[in-house]
Amino acid sequence: MKEIDESKIFIENLTNVLKQLTINKIKFNKALEWPANKVSNITKGSQAPLISDFTAVRKFFDLDPIFFLTKVLTPVEIENLSDKVVNIKNERNTSRYNSDERPILYIIVLLSEKYDTTNKFTKRQVIDLMPSQFANYSIEWEKTRLKDFVKKIGATETSEHIYQLSTELPMAMIQEAINSVGKDWLSGSEDNIK
Repeated sequence: MKEIDESKIFIENLTNVLKQLTINKIKFNKALEWPANKVSNITKGSQAPLISDFTAVRKFFDLDPIFFLTKVLTPVEIENLSDKVVNIKNERNTSRYNSDERPILYIIVLLSEKYDTTNKFTKRQVIDLMPSQFANYSIEWEKTRLKDFVKKIGATETSEHIYQLSTELPMAMIQEAINSVGKDWLSGSEDNIK
């Protein structure tokens, strides 16, 4: 009888699950409290999974201990895990307002809801419309995924830069941000929009 290579099966299953259920590897690392790039390193084979890694994945999906280790999962079995992933994502999203890890998502929602290509804004105006935990956040457009969508068009009398959307934001980007942070936090005030 052929010996089962549990590590190899685990890596194949993890790779297939992440791909089929379109689970973001960065979010997966965070959810399991793993270091950055750990899941990528495991799935590429450049880092051997530990017993604690098997356990963490098993708990994440609420699975029988041997489920990921003894056989390659079928697409149907993987699809059956999707409800657990959704539940975990929803559970984690309930505390999103206590975290300032992803301010860019709030900025994307804000720009898509409050501004179009004719409106002008400053970084301070954007920050003032965001949830209070971002009051001291420093926006660096060139380091964000918005770098190709926001352009500098001038400066205020106090030398604060004035910006404008160079083109509408892609619907997929907007939808991802709304799915992550919602819209109920948006200020109803239009005062800061010029």
